[in-house]
Amino acid sequence: MSQNYENLSYDALHPMRNNATEPAVPTEPAVPTEPAVPTETAVHTEPAVPEDAIYDNLPALRTELPAEAAPGEAIYDNLETCLSNGQIGVSSQEILSRIPDNCCVLDASCGTACRTGDYMMPLILSGKVHKYTLMDASDAAKEEVSKMSDEVKTKIEFKKASLLEKLPFENDSFDVVLHHQVIQHNTAPHGPDRFINIRPYLAEFHRVLKPGGMLAVHTRTHAQLEADWCIKDMESSVYAHKLQYPDQHELDALLTEEAFKDISAFVDKTPREGYFDYDKCFTVEYRNANPSWALADPADLDFFLVGMEPVLADVTCRSMFEESVREDLQEFGQTTLTLAWK
Repeated sequence: MSQNYENLSYDALHPMRNNATEPAVPTEPAVPTEPAVPTETAVHTEPAVPEDAIYDNLPALRTELPAEAAPGEAIYDNLETCLSNGQIGVSSQEILSRIPDNCCVLDASCGTACRTGDYMMPLILSGKVHKYTLMDASDAAKEEVSKMSDEVKTKIEFKKASLLEKLPFENDSFDVVLHHQVIQHNTAPHGPDRFINIRPYLAEFHRVLKPGGMLAVHTRTHAQLEADWCIKDMESSVYAHKLQYPDQHELDALLTEEAFKDISAFVDKTPREGYFDYDKCFTVEYRNANPSWALADPADLDFFLVGMEPVLADVTCRSMFEESVREDLQEFGQTTLTLAWK
């Protein structure tokens, strides 16, 4: 990289830094480059999202942007469109190139997977899927399926179940198990074993997969978290995210423990929808909907937003910032798809 955000963020790019009050030093210990699983409970208070009043002296920060459709609202009805859909398109192609014809797929903890935000449509429209099983603890996906065409519905079944319980499927039931951006929600970030909830359901994934079946886990590495423009300059947010997400070597170890083999990882450099919409960080609605902001200490968040205002307002600074963001994206990627086999 010719230059990076570490060098640009608060020195070269943030003209208010010299006059700003330095934020309090976080009470949490710094996370090492190669973080180990904590041996004792970490002390960490979950920060609250700052009240609007904290920015009363910064009118520009209170500007609301025009409302836009939520990501994934449209339902795509052809394979070509699905495979051009950013991260999911890239990951779907990796998965489709490896699955057998007439396969049975389990989308574990799917959320609203029948939207374009997940894998269901590209896999079903490929013609390679015989049955696509949506599993989640809520009924959201079931409600979304009701909007699909009859042709698609014939390939879908829904099971209401939790990952924290024994899965309601027989041994050797599926050719593929998908686990998309879920694992971080099931870690125990402040406990002595961060992955105490993960190990049992990885074992269940292994049980319900057919011999030779594939598990696909979509997540983010610690390097990708550190390079994310809306996290990297908020130490408290980086710290909290690293506790939630297993790093790649940790995920590989967890999969190996549960007898998965031939583990491989594919870095996706395609940004998530709206990733370059920097000005949205000034809106309360956007921050409340994104854990990058909700996990930040209020002092960190306040200092970040105060610094971002002049950066984005100045054409030259904004261009330099944009360049650094895109360089980081190319170097580290946005997400990682890990594949493992039974």
